[in-house]
Amino acid sequence: MQAFPIAYLPPISYVAYFMAASSPLIDIYEHWPKRTYRNRAEIASPKGRYRLSVPVSKDKHHTPVREVKISYKENWQQNHWRAIRSFYSNSPYFLHYESEIKPFYEKKYDTIAELDLELMQQLFDLMNIDQPVITSSGYIEKEDVDYDYRDFFNQQKDHVLIPEYIQVFEDRSPFLHNLSVIDLLFNLGPEATTYLENLAAKIRNYYSG
Repeated sequence: MQAFPIAYLPPISYVAYFMAASSPLIDIYEHWPKRTYRNRAEIASPKGRYRLSVPVSKDKHHTPVREVKISYKENWQQNHWRAIRSFYSNSPYFLHYESEIKPFYEKKYDTIAELDLELMQQLFDLMNIDQPVITSSGYIEKEDVDYDYRDFFNQQKDHVLIPEYIQVFEDRSPFLHNLSVIDLLFNLGPEATTYLENLAAKIRNYYSG
């Protein structure tokens, strides 16, 4: 078993590691950490990386992830979708997938886990990824897993070399490494699946070797 955190519009590396895992399990009972991909994502803009952050509110210290609520004091949904549409409207496959992703920025979700898990499942469906999205029934102890990825993914570390692909603003900036998987989807379309499968295979070979 491999323990994973929830992730908002997960980075390419997260999806590749998830696909490479033999039995991934998402821990929704861990304590909420700050400044991670659990409520943040990075996409491409004409000026480089652009961060999206879902505002959250907690009732107490050490709140379990499954209980962390989304704050709607600001209209983050409108801001996120406006940025996504603005930056990717000229990408090859944005119009193809727009109607499948836009509803997530119209529906009000109570918790960040609810949003992340439903959005992740939708992205997996769009990319024909058959790895099941399963959540834990309690906190996952470190000694109970083969690999613990809960603290593995963050904006300060690159854990896998992301092969370059054509990005929407490649004429204005160098290749942007390990963005949200929607960057891959909007730029490669159906080919995103093969790209991720190849990356997952490299990860499996690395750990098995």
